[in-house]
Amino acid sequence: MEVEKRVKGIIANSLRIDPSKLSPECNFIKDLHADSLDVVEMVVAMEREFNIQISNDDAEGMRTVGGVFDYLRRQGHC
Repeated sequence: MEVEKRVKGIIANSLRIDPSKLSPECNFIKDLHADSLDVVEMVVAMEREFNIQISNDDAEGMRTVGGVFDYLRRQGHC
C-alpha cells in the first residue's frame, strides 16, 4: 500500500488533483485529462521516487493508474 500511496501522490501532484479521486482504472488521458507533457513529468517523477529508469516503451504501456502499479510490481517495487 505504501507504493500505491506514493504513486497516487506523484500523479495527484503532477495533475493537480485530489489523490482520493484516483482509482486503478483511471486512464491518464481519457479520465484525468493529462497531456503528453503531464505524462512525461509523471514518468520522470516516478523514476526519481523509485530510483529506476523507465523505457519509452514501458512508459507508453502505463496508460492507467493500475498500469503504473503493475509495472512497479513487475520491477519488484511492490
